[in-house]
Amino acid sequence: MHYLERTSSNLKLYTMKYCIVPDVHGRTFWKKAQENIDKYDKIIFLGDYLDPYVDYDGVTKKQAFDNFKELLKFAKDNRDKVTLILGNHDLHYFPNVSEDYGCRRDNKRYKVIQSLFLKNIDLFSFCTVINTKVLGKVLLSHAGINLGWYLHNLKIANKDNWEEILNGMVGNVQDINKYIWNISVMRGGYDSFGGIVWSDLYEHDIESTSIVNQKLGVDYQIFAHTYSIPSPDEIYVCDSYSMIDNKKLYEIE
Repeated sequence: MHYLERTSSNLKLYTMKYCIVPDVHGRTFWKKAQENIDKYDKIIFLGDYLDPYVDYDGVTKKQAFDNFKELLKFAKDNRDKVTLILGNHDLHYFPNVSEDYGCRRDNKRYKVIQSLFLKNIDLFSFCTVINTKVLGKVLLSHAGINLGWYLHNLKIANKDNWEEILNGMVGNVQDINKYIWNISVMRGGYDSFGGIVWSDLYEHDIESTSIVNQKLGVDYQIFAHTYSIPSPDEIYVCDSYSMIDNKKLYEIE
């Protein structure tokens, strides 16, 4: 996104610079963005702040909890620059959401973590849209919006303010369970499609996601959510979306 910045008697073209942070899961790689905060106009986290891969990353649940508290403070101290998107591993700490599901959930600190989310609910969202030089208008979320979800929720998706509507659901458990917490068979659920925090990578393809993008008025999607333990550096990039869950920061203008 470009805007004009006035300097003395001259006008210069200014380019927004974004830093995208995929799934955290207790890891500390996000702190590189913190150290270079002056370099970015916006730092956007794609969710899943807790529930570490203990056996693979060597991060304990206590370390992930402490890391989350640091991250929250960073976001609160830099509200104008930091966007925190919610993922499935965040929502299962919300009251009355997915009480029968808790993959790697920190049950020892469940209530404390729940309290942290609820006390800081104004920091969180389900998605954000940014304007970029190369990719055009980009929708960022934890798991992306797939065609199945779009077709099932036309009364939301066909509205001009669909982004505002989705983000307005953050504090509404009834809406979360109905519109957000959808789990397809690809992720062990019973729904016919995955929602914006649960959509599996294989629920996206170039053609169907292009249709969704066109209908939503965006050009591209970026999401995370599908970390590959056998191939931790693996990402997926195509003409209509990118999946970037590989413990690395991404810059985009």
